Amino acid sequence: MKLRSVAWLALVFCAALPACAPKKVKMISQGGTRDQLFPYGVYKHDVGLVMAKTDTSPEKKFDFTGVVKVNADQIQLVGLSYFGTTVFKVLEDRKTGEVKTEVFVEQMKKFESKIPEYYSTLRLFLIARLPLVSKLHQLQWNKIDSRGFPLEAATVDLEKNAVFRFKNYDLNNIPTEITIEHPNFTVAVKVSDYDI
Repeated sequence: MKLRSVAWLALVFCAALPACAPKKVKMISQGGTRDQLFPYGVYKHDVGLVMAKTDTSPEKKFDFTGVVKVNADQIQLVGLSYFGTTVFKVLEDRKTGEVKTEVFVEQMKKFESKIPEYYSTLRLFLIARLPLVSKLHQLQWNKIDSRGFPLEAATVDLEKNAVFRFKNYDLNNIPTEITIEHPNFTVAVKVSDYDI
């Protein structure tokens, strides 16, 4: 009886955690052509962020779950803790270009000023078009696969440039692993779920 109770409790606990939920992927319609690397939709991902060591602070590492909602009007990025509580939010109005950030965890507030820099780099591939027009949005493809999807990209003409690597494209040609290498930070992203 105790084993049954423990199993039931574990099942309920896992059902409450997003990381335990099964992956739900909706297939993209096969008709028409796709013009965005990440079509409009909601993407859930696991993130490992390493902030580079500076003269005044040691290297810092953070792991969190993120949810990104991309559409024609806005991009919304939410960072979640292991238990699903909101750590930070970024909201961009794509019509006006206004970006708002909020941090909800006290120990992260000292990094709030860095969030716009990280977001400005991340958004480049969230809005990337296929095929990429040369240097559109300060991003260029360095390597592509036989279907025209990027394997490596880089920012250009920025004060500090970043390199993006895209791996493990799924059945919808969505890259499920992305690495961003920037002089100030490194980000490893694993897309775990999406609805497009």
